[in-house]
Amino acid sequence: MKKLIVLLVTFCFVFEAMAQNQIKINKSQLFKDVQTLSSDEYEGRQVGTEGSKKTQAFLIGRFKEVGLKPINNSYEQKFSPKTGINGTNLYGMIEGKVKDKYLVLTAHYDHLGKKDNDVYNGADDNASGVAALLAYADYFNRNKPNYSIVFLFVDAE
Repeated sequence: MKKLIVLLVTFCFVFEAMAQNQIKINKSQLFKDVQTLSSDEYEGRQVGTEGSKKTQAFLIGRFKEVGLKPINNSYEQKFSPKTGINGTNLYGMIEGKVKDKYLVLTAHYDHLGKKDNDVYNGADDNASGVAALLAYADYFNRNKPNYSIVFLFVDAE
């Protein structure tokens, strides 16, 4: 438990440093990622839909751009929750200086989808969280962390 608390405190310091521009992130890319994920093209990112598949393809492309490495030769983990709708968690890793210790950062990429003629775009639930993790991945790809970091993007929140 003590290690977890230390890691959470460390993460808070990193987040604060980013907020104060001590850690440089590509703000225009961050904004672009939020705009893209919350656009009508992604149909609200509901699990099991074409919009979700488009989102997965977009995210895997961004994983490669920001330097996330696949885990066990894949970025995808397929699953079928009790609802019977197939979902896909996505993940990638930035290797740290210490190989046997990991941090896991996560955000969900799914949202409500479409209802009637309305698209529930979900900029704040959770396109913004996904975009933030991509910004972190880009930063840590350029600035090797002490611990390896697994970036987990979950479906069917």
